[in-house]
Amino acid sequence: MRAARGYVIGVALILVMMTALVLGLSRQHELERAKRMLLLGTELASRHVGVLLRQADSITAALAQEAERGAVPWRDDATLMDMALRLSVDAPQVLELRLVDAAGATVVHTLGGRQAEAAAQRADEAFRFHRASQTTATRLSPPRRSAASGRWVMPLSRRLSAPDGRFLGLVIADLDLAALGAVFDSARLGDGAAVGLVEQGGRLLLRQPFRPDVLGMVMDSRSFGLADLPVEGRSFEARSPVDGVHRLYNAVPLPAHHLVVIAGVDPQEVLAPWRRSALIHGSIVFLLVALLLALGQRLLGAITMQARIGGELQAANRRLRDMKLALDAHAEVLITDVGGRIVDVNDRFCHSTRAERAELIGLDHRVLRSGHHPPAFYRQLWRTIASGRVWSGEMMMRAFDGISYWMDTTIVPFLGPDGRPQQFIAIRYNISARKEAESALARTMQALAHSNHRLKTLVAHDALTGLASRREFDRALARELRRALRSHQPLALVLVDLDHFKRYNDHYGHPAGDSCLQAVARSLRASIQREGDLAARYGGEEFALLLPATDAAGATRVAERLLAEVEALALPHAASPAGIVTLSLGLAALQPTVASPDAAARLLQAADDALYQAKRAGRSRLVVGAAPALQAAAESGS
Repeated sequence: MRAARGYVIGVALILVMMTALVLGLSRQHELERAKRMLLLGTELASRHVGVLLRQADSITAALAQEAERGAVPWRDDATLMDMALRLSVDAPQVLELRLVDAAGATVVHTLGGRQAEAAAQRADEAFRFHRASQTTATRLSPPRRSAASGRWVMPLSRRLSAPDGRFLGLVIADLDLAALGAVFDSARLGDGAAVGLVEQGGRLLLRQPFRPDVLGMVMDSRSFGLADLPVEGRSFEARSPVDGVHRLYNAVPLPAHHLVVIAGVDPQEVLAPWRRSALIHGSIVFLLVALLLALGQRLLGAITMQARIGGELQAANRRLRDMKLALDAHAEVLITDVGGRIVDVNDRFCHSTRAERAELIGLDHRVLRSGHHPPAFYRQLWRTIASGRVWSGEMMMRAFDGISYWMDTTIVPFLGPDGRPQQFIAIRYNISARKEAESALARTMQALAHSNHRLKTLVAHDALTGLASRREFDRALARELRRALRSHQPLALVLVDLDHFKRYNDHYGHPAGDSCLQAVARSLRASIQREGDLAARYGGEEFALLLPATDAAGATRVAERLLAEVEALALPHAASPAGIVTLSLGLAALQPTVASPDAAARLLQAADDALYQAKRAGRSRLVVGAAPALQAAAESGS
């Protein structure tokens, strides 16, 4: 009776311990799954935030470069305003772009806003920081409400400096908090989750769910896991200083901006489904154990009672097998000995490796290596499990038919009485679809960047001739005029027109006319020798040569070389008195001494007048415009 009683109690204890073990493993699995999802969500959010900040950085850098090259002050500078509007169109997260001068006055504002007083801007933290610091890096400030739009924004500022280092003002990109919050919401971490953007010093810049009352608060970096944060980030548990909720956190740094993206989930919310399941299974096991003990107490006195107890044990074993089947249906399981030889596998593992169980048993697990990982990867894995610790990570495997696939793997060492591993159990989940999705996303981003580059190239060049477009010519002319004013260097412009080109088209047809334009364009490219010179298609049969740091004499040599090259082509032109294709050229040069808002128009008009004189004098020639007229235009512009 004593032995039978011990047998019944032992079976009950085994059932309770097995249930506790299964529930404990399932709880750990839920937490590990939550940590993996948290890690993935944090990494995705940090990548998206990094992309948005880098794009905003590029916009402020481009506007700052243009502003630093322009004349000071920039009051109502249409060029800067046009550039700011174009840059903000390509970045929806940038709600406003502002340019503030050294006195704190708003000079350019994409929403048309103006501050009535500059004192408020001069008192702003970012303004004082950049005025005192020589750094050209951008700086994020705590969110605020925009005076122009009424929406919450996060200012990203960059210092404007003169060549001698003197403070000229700020370029400020107001980032839309709604756009940043949408990035955090896309992580989909749960109702009780919190995602934040924190400076490395601990100052909170943004939190989702949004709470304006906590923006700018400073958290203890060491107690909240931000001190000595590694590049790959860190997972930890802490109590939120914002709402007091204890959460699982993952922090990923953005070193380029000295920021940290922190995401946290409430363990109570994560474990809610597990608690419901544990309550149901625990109740079942409790009832089962109670029933087993009650029946055992009544059946100990007779052989029939022993048989009934045996039936209850068989039922318990069936339930345990069902639990194992449930595990086998959810994951791949591989068991190896300490030497790495396969001891057992489940059906899902056989399906992934394209092999039978009998083929796998006894093989060294290294036969499944894909060759994708370096030897150091496996050495680190072995050191971890050989020391009795659990290893988790992503691993590429290779099936027997040569096909490779990705697995999210957890290897658990089972320790013997001496504390050394006796077996290793690997639980794997196929993540090939997720890895393929990540690769597809990377390819899409690369294709998008390539398309943007092609679009910029098409806008800047004429499709027929390959020369710079009229729009690119206008931008280059304004740029070179500013540079000529700063460097005290001359600037020359040559306007080129094909003589009797309408007759050419009428006589030979438009396809032949396009070929003629392309041949002349090649001669224009060949006539310029320096990198800074620009050849552009100005109109239908009109071209332009922009020659920086070149006076009228130097431009004349270039123009005469172009005339000779086109005449040497000897392109037939039956409708022209010359019998071949010829050019008429008008040249003008100036050396600006003061800033003039109509310098470009005056230079173009002078070159056009010279071109008209060349046509009136019989075509097929070069006429140089009078320099005194251009000098007078520059003085008038002052």
